Amino acid sequence: IVNFYGLQEYSKKNTGFADVPSSYWAAGEIAFACDMGLISANSPLFYPEREITLSEAAKIAVSVLGYSVIAENRGGYPAGYLAVAGSLGLLNWQSSGGSFLRGDMVCMFYQMLDAKVLEINVSDGTKDEYTQGEKLLENLDIYRIKDVVKANNFVALGGASTTAKGEILVGDIRLLCENSNALIGRKVDCYYKYDKAEDAGRVIYIKCIDDGVLKIESEDIISLKSDELSYITPDDDIEKIGLNKNTEILYNGRKEISLPADLFVPKVGWIELTDYDSDGAYDVLVITSFDEHV
Repeated sequence: IVNFYGLQEYSKKNTGFADVPSSYWAAGEIAFACDMGLISANSPLFYPEREITLSEAAKIAVSVLGYSVIAENRGGYPAGYLAVAGSLGLLNWQSSGGSFLRGDMVCMFYQMLDAKVLEINVSDGTKDEYTQGEKLLENLDIYRIKDVVKANNFVALGGASTTAKGEILVGDIRLLCENSNALIGRKVDCYYKYDKAEDAGRVIYIKCIDDGVLKIESEDIISLKSDELSYITPDDDIEKIGLNKNTEILYNGRKEISLPADLFVPKVGWIELTDYDSDGAYDVLVITSFDEHV
C-alpha cells in the first residue's frame, strides 16, 4: 500500500509500538499506515511477524478507499469493515482458507483498483456529505484501458500509423511501452500512469486477454491458406475455419500482405487468430515460426 502511494521510503520511523523499533525494516511503512489511519495505534504492540488476518486486511483496504466513517457506523472493527469490504466487492475471490496469505492480499488489492474512493464534501459547515468520486486508480493518476494494440514502431493495423520507438497504440491512446512485438493485434488489459517528463502515459502493467483468441500449435495444423484453416482440436476432431480477405497477417512480428504457401504453416511454432471486435470474423492472424538447428 505504501509503495502504491509512491512513498517507497517514509521519513518517520517512530511507530509508537514497543515491538517495532525504528531500526525495523518496515518501521517507515508501519508509521505511515498509522498516520494515515489505515491501522490502529491503540495497542502497545503491533506483532510485526504475525500473519495478517482477513479482518485486518479489510480494515486497511476500506480505510484506503475512504470508507472508514461508514464502517464505523456499521459497527466498527471488525464487523463494520468486513461488511463495507463486501459491499465494495473487495471480497469477491476465493480465500485459500485459514490464514490470510500473500495471494489473498493480491486478490483483494486487485479488487480495490476499480473501487470508487469516498470523498467528503463540506456544504454548509454543519455536516459532512459523502459522495463516491473517482476510482482508486484515477485518484492516483493511474488509468485502465481494455482495447487492441494496433501499432508499435514496426507494425500498424487497421489503418493506424506506426508509433515512435518504445511506444504502442492501444485503441486510440499512445503509450510508452517496451518489448511490444508479442502484443500487436491482441486485446489487452492495460494500466498506465501519466509520465510528466515524457508528457505521455507509461504502461505499468499489461496483459493479453484471451477472449476471442484461438491458438493452435504447429503440429495440430492440417492446412492453412489465405481463405481457410483446418486443424485438429483437443478432442481429435477436424475443424475448419473460413478466413476473409480483410484478415491482417503478422509473421514473426512483421505485417505481411501475403505469404508463400510454405510459410503459412510453421514447422515449429504456433498461430493465433484474434477476433478483437467479437463479430465472428477473425481480424488478425499471427504466425510465430522457429527454425530448428542441431
